[in-house]
Amino acid sequence: MGNEKTKSIRWNSTRSHAQLESDYFNTQEGIVYHYLRSHVATASMVEDSTGVKQKCVTRIKAKLEKKGVLWEVKQMHCKITGYKAWYLTTNPELNLDCIQFDLFEII
Repeated sequence: MGNEKTKSIRWNSTRSHAQLESDYFNTQEGIVYHYLRSHVATASMVEDSTGVKQKCVTRIKAKLEKKGVLWEVKQMHCKITGYKAWYLTTNPELNLDCIQFDLFEII
């Protein structure tokens, strides 16, 4: 029915931390989180690079923001759509609340 990477993971005590972490990074949420650790991108750019649909990226964005691990960096024109959109990151070093930097240096 669904893609194996997007199926729910059953968490149990018999699985090692490494196995659980590996399973997480094979979920759509994990793929988006991991991609945004090393990239600053819009939801459309994430879709283009990872294959996770933009609608799913938007849902995951809300979930990760609620967890406090995703930040909106700056709103500017998306390289894919040409429309204004928020550039996102899960890299705490790029959280604008903590530091100031030139966005063009990291894109």
